[in-house]
Amino acid sequence: MLRHFKVLGCVVLFSGCATGTGDDGGRGGGSSPTATFDFRAPIDIAGAPEEVAVELVFSHADLVDAEKSQADGDDVRVFVDGPDGLVEIDRFLDPASKWDAVDTRIWFKIQPGGGSYFLYYGWADAEDPPADPSNVFLLFEDFAGADYDAGWSYDAIGTNAVATSALTDSGRLAMRGRGSDIGSTADSMVFFHRELDGDFTLDVRIAGESSSGGTAKLGGVMLRESLDPDSRFAGVLLLNAPSGMARTFLNMQRTATGTDATQTTAAAGVEFPYHMRLRRSAGSTFSQYSLDGRTFNDIGGPATLGLVDPVTVGVPYSNASGADGTLLVDFIRARRIVSPEPVPILGEEENL
Repeated sequence: MLRHFKVLGCVVLFSGCATGTGDDGGRGGGSSPTATFDFRAPIDIAGAPEEVAVELVFSHADLVDAEKSQADGDDVRVFVDGPDGLVEIDRFLDPASKWDAVDTRIWFKIQPGGGSYFLYYGWADAEDPPADPSNVFLLFEDFAGADYDAGWSYDAIGTNAVATSALTDSGRLAMRGRGSDIGSTADSMVFFHRELDGDFTLDVRIAGESSSGGTAKLGGVMLRESLDPDSRFAGVLLLNAPSGMARTFLNMQRTATGTDATQTTAAAGVEFPYHMRLRRSAGSTFSQYSLDGRTFNDIGGPATLGLVDPVTVGVPYSNASGADGTLLVDFIRARRIVSPEPVPILGEEENL
């Protein structure tokens, strides 16, 4: 069973006792808990460089069934034992995952200075865990607030394109606008975008649409050299279909300015949401898609664009009906990548 207690005059820190209010003053956020945990398990992250977000997959359902963890996951915490001692850092539940599952997935960032990582759990009164995605990812936008980050812009690209509005709405971005098409030698579209550099993975989840034409390109994720209509680009997009029919994923590329864009297709199914991903690594850009947000599949071959940093990345939309349509976006996430990507492994449980 979960247990808890406070030691008079100090705060329990697992490896000793510290006086004060419990503010750890450490990196990554979080505060020292006012109670002990019952369990911990080491996290092996061999070869993981600093400032990289890593994903830990574990069976939280097994811990809940054994009465070792809360079903809501509030007691599940990540600590690093490094130069500043034992410090709690932000951990973030993947948007396509959930607590009390056999494959719960959480993300955290490798901290500067090195150290050993641990997963702690078994604190009955735990609440408000540090879970700020901005302390984990290169960028994360879930449109939960009244507005999005000022680094984003919304623009029309090409002839007949109109960027009507891009507004947050109940935790989603509503992109309203029109465009003739994406492809051929020049694009006509709207684009919600910002600049990034280096090697990264960019994820987007498309939640829905309204008033879009049957051949509309419903967002996805795109990397461009510029906002010029004939710009080089690579992207994985979603091709709309008449009501009740399956949509199609498109790997689209224009590898030279002003040339015809090419595309490779994959079946996307009927139901929203749709998950799409671009991976930029060592000068090549790879397109991937997922039907569940967990398993991603390659579509087509990589694009080699030869672009100089920074590049422009974001969500494109082309209604293709001659009138305004609306695209709904759940979240946009970017993280630094290295090759090979580190895979955290949870070690043997320890009783505390």
